Amino acid sequence: METENNEKNDIKESKQFEKNKLESKEKRDFLSQDDIGKFVDSTPSELKRQIKTSIMMSSLSGMMPSPFLKKFTKEHIDKLIDYSEKDSERGFTFSKRTQNFRLIYILLGLMVFIFLTLYLAKDNTNLFITLISHLIALLAGTAAGFGLKSQLDKKK
Repeated sequence: METENNEKNDIKESKQFEKNKLESKEKRDFLSQDDIGKFVDSTPSELKRQIKTSIMMSSLSGMMPSPFLKKFTKEHIDKLIDYSEKDSERGFTFSKRTQNFRLIYILLGLMVFIFLTLYLAKDNTNLFITLISHLIALLAGTAAGFGLKSQLDKKK
């Protein structure tokens, strides 16, 4: 008898919950989850990931959507995509320049080493050996520093 009453109360509570849920959904003046899903599916992958992350963050925090999202139009999305493309292009040119500078530094280092080998090794071998040992120590220290930095970055 008691279990029947509990079941009836549970049914009443769930019906009331659904009724309140429908009423609150009607009162909303922002996009539904289906509309947001369709919008997110139609965006490029990088932007899609950012949008999903921000939606998840706002849903977890329980905050209401920003009033700016109501005014967010297709033109704004197009501008955002254009800015993202320009940023990607800038990043690519930056990485190419970095590679060029690395190549220049390596070539300069090789030229200095060849100069030291040709001119210094003939006349003063003790000085040449000391210089080479110091250069090897410098390179080993630099490599150890890069290795330590990568280990610390992995821990973060």
